[in-house]
Amino acid sequence: MDSLPKKNNPTEHDRQPTTSELFSSAKLVAAAAQASLGKEGDKIDKAKVAAAAEDLLAATSKYGKLDPGDRPGPAK
Repeated sequence: MDSLPKKNNPTEHDRQPTTSELFSSAKLVAAAAQASLGKEGDKIDKAKVAAAAEDLLAATSKYGKLDPGDRPGPAK
């Protein structure tokens, strides 16, 4: 019995978030950043923020249009 997910049947982890979900993720990450700078850092749900950041990074890697030559180099 194969416990790995099938390639043609994406799991929840492989699903691409919608634009609305990405905006919600960005809002959540921004609110967490503001809370961590203030006195509300203990109220942050770190699991939700981590999942939101994962969605944003996945979208960035999929939709980002950077060529290898466009990456910033060391400061001069």
